[in-house]
Amino acid sequence: MLSGRRGTVAVLLAILLGVVAGCGSGSGSGSSSDASGSGEFVFGASLPLTGVYGQYGTITKAGLTVGVDRVNKAGGIDGRQVRLVIKDDASQPDQTLRAVRELVESDRVDFVMPGYISSQELAALPYVTSKKLFTITGASTPALGDPAKYPYQFILGDLSSKRVPAMVSAASRLTRATGTTKVGIIVSDTPPQVALGDGLQTALPAAGMEVVGYEKVAAAATDLTPQLAKLRDAGAGIVLFDNLARGAISTIMTGVQTLGWNADVLVGPGMVIGDLKAEVPPAVAAQFHAVNYRFATAVGGTVAPATASYIDELAQHGEVTSPTLSATLTDLVFEVKWAYEKAGPKADGPALAAALENVGAQEYPADYRLVYTNPGFTPQDHTTNNADYSQFWGLIGAETPDRGIYPGEALELVSR
Repeated sequence: MLSGRRGTVAVLLAILLGVVAGCGSGSGSGSSSDASGSGEFVFGASLPLTGVYGQYGTITKAGLTVGVDRVNKAGGIDGRQVRLVIKDDASQPDQTLRAVRELVESDRVDFVMPGYISSQELAALPYVTSKKLFTITGASTPALGDPAKYPYQFILGDLSSKRVPAMVSAASRLTRATGTTKVGIIVSDTPPQVALGDGLQTALPAAGMEVVGYEKVAAAATDLTPQLAKLRDAGAGIVLFDNLARGAISTIMTGVQTLGWNADVLVGPGMVIGDLKAEVPPAVAAQFHAVNYRFATAVGGTVAPATASYIDELAQHGEVTSPTLSATLTDLVFEVKWAYEKAGPKADGPALAAALENVGAQEYPADYRLVYTNPGFTPQDHTTNNADYSQFWGLIGAETPDRGIYPGEALELVSR
């Protein structure tokens, strides 16, 4: 009888231990691989694979996939092969939060990227912050990398604040070419675009230009002729525009054509995707200009060998439309690897964040980076604000790209 009771107790204890062993602490804890029993490092991401920002989901998915392939060939993360799990947030903030919760609580990922588009990621940041999860995203809104608000979150992307001097430099070129100094601004009412518009409103006058109008529109707007007409009537000769929604370039250039307005239009680098010549009506093609990333600009017809090799890898996962944005996500996977290598496989979110905060003061491996030589994170700034942007930009027209590479010229920043 006693031995039977002991047997029953032993069985119950075994079951209890099994249940406890199956309960991990989720993303950033290093425990999900133990839960799966596979020894894998599970990398989760919420991306806009469909919806108004769907083109960016495809671009970022390809970049993450190549990053995981490269990391696995380099030995994985702490010797563990990386498996990528992606959820579609359909370009909707509430779906981003749902996707991130599923990745953390159901898929039990080791790391989660809580969205790509700033307005979507904002919905998930309170959740991941409350759980003290270490996160990195490719967003461009500086506020999302404020350690006072989000102590475990980092941004690997060109910031809206860093796009301002590039846009001003390009606008200065147009001013010299056309003789006009009156500029209008149109941006979508999304966080990074508003941050860019606000920055331009201050920086353009400092560079000798007059801002005669500043319009904010819905991201999904399909007719901008009312806003363009207001800027035309105010005397603008140059329009600076930024909106990441699908078809936004066609929308604004069609509006310019409809008005019969001979104004130059300059768009931001995040909008440069696909065949620009096909998006811009031929009648206004000469009026279209775009700040582009130097990584994807063939200056003098030359493409760097490392860029060409990367594009070969990227092309295995579909059409290459924005190699710089994809490459940034590839770099992001290596940043995750770097943080875990420095903090240790069982490090929690705060320890991983502390490790990455020191990257700006350390030598960053050359084979870990494609776009940024060193992201320059510090304890006070979790963005690429301290990265080197001096050779970052190019200037292009309404061109058809060759595997995401556009013919153009280098854009040097004007000094003020």
